[in-house]
Amino acid sequence: VCQYRNWAFFRRKRKLGEFSLFSNVSSKVYYFKRTLISRLMLIIFLIIFSLLNISTSASGSTDQIVSFLLILVSIILVIVDIPTFIEYKKLKKVLHSANDPVNLKEEHYVPKENIAVPHFE
Repeated sequence: VCQYRNWAFFRRKRKLGEFSLFSNVSSKVYYFKRTLISRLMLIIFLIIFSLLNISTSASGSTDQIVSFLLILVSIILVIVDIPTFIEYKKLKKVLHSANDPVNLKEEHYVPKENIAVPHFE
């Protein structure tokens, strides 16, 4: 519908079905992989920062308490990422089975290169 800076707003008529930002499975897999990698990097950074802060601060200081809270935030982020990881594995399995050479023997198999892309106006 419109675009403002890095934000884009989309709309779809209800009678056409559910809106999906991604048109194919491979783009969803790429999105989930990119999301999981960025979150994993954040989790690793938080844990390393917390452990360094714990090892260099005096015992019983507020720095150690904040570090333990950051480790707790890291654990929560891991728990929140579990459903994303499960969805990523499912989509990757679907993508792998779609490219499986065994499917070439199927009677109704059509390679994804031969699938026509509809152009709606």
